[in-house]
Amino acid sequence: MTNSVSTSSPAARPRRGLVIALIISVAVNLLVAGAVLGRVLMGPLPGPMPHHLGWIIRDLDTDTRKQFRPLLAEHARKAMPLRKEMRQAQRAFRQALLTEPLNEAELAASLKQLQAASAAFQHTMHQEMLVILPQLSPAERARVATFLHRPGRHGDRESRD
Repeated sequence: MTNSVSTSSPAARPRRGLVIALIISVAVNLLVAGAVLGRVLMGPLPGPMPHHLGWIIRDLDTDTRKQFRPLLAEHARKAMPLRKEMRQAQRAFRQALLTEPLNEAELAASLKQLQAASAAFQHTMHQEMLVILPQLSPAERARVATFLHRPGRHGDRESRD
């Protein structure tokens, strides 16, 4: 009968822990360095702006974004009640959808309310776009168009154009 000798001596255990800690430390340092380097190479993040129409100017230069911020802030103030109405309509639809037994008349009414709220909000956004877009240069409008057709903009759906 042979004695089995452990290949892991008590002195090797702390060394293994030290190696694991060193690997983790290097990985974390590389992650932080990569994030910092990425930010340096890509430039600073654009300033905060209303998200509903902010996408129009998001990819434009800093001066252009500053020029349109007051207009977008005013639009955000006007659109706030419409957004609230749309969220309420979405909640009403969800509630009608989950109610048991399903009340088809209530479901249809909630969808009609959601459609009206969405249409009002979309109409307001389109009107604001008609104010902003003509003020952009052809190159800036091309950047807006590029943003609209950017792959992945709509989640995982692909453009059908």
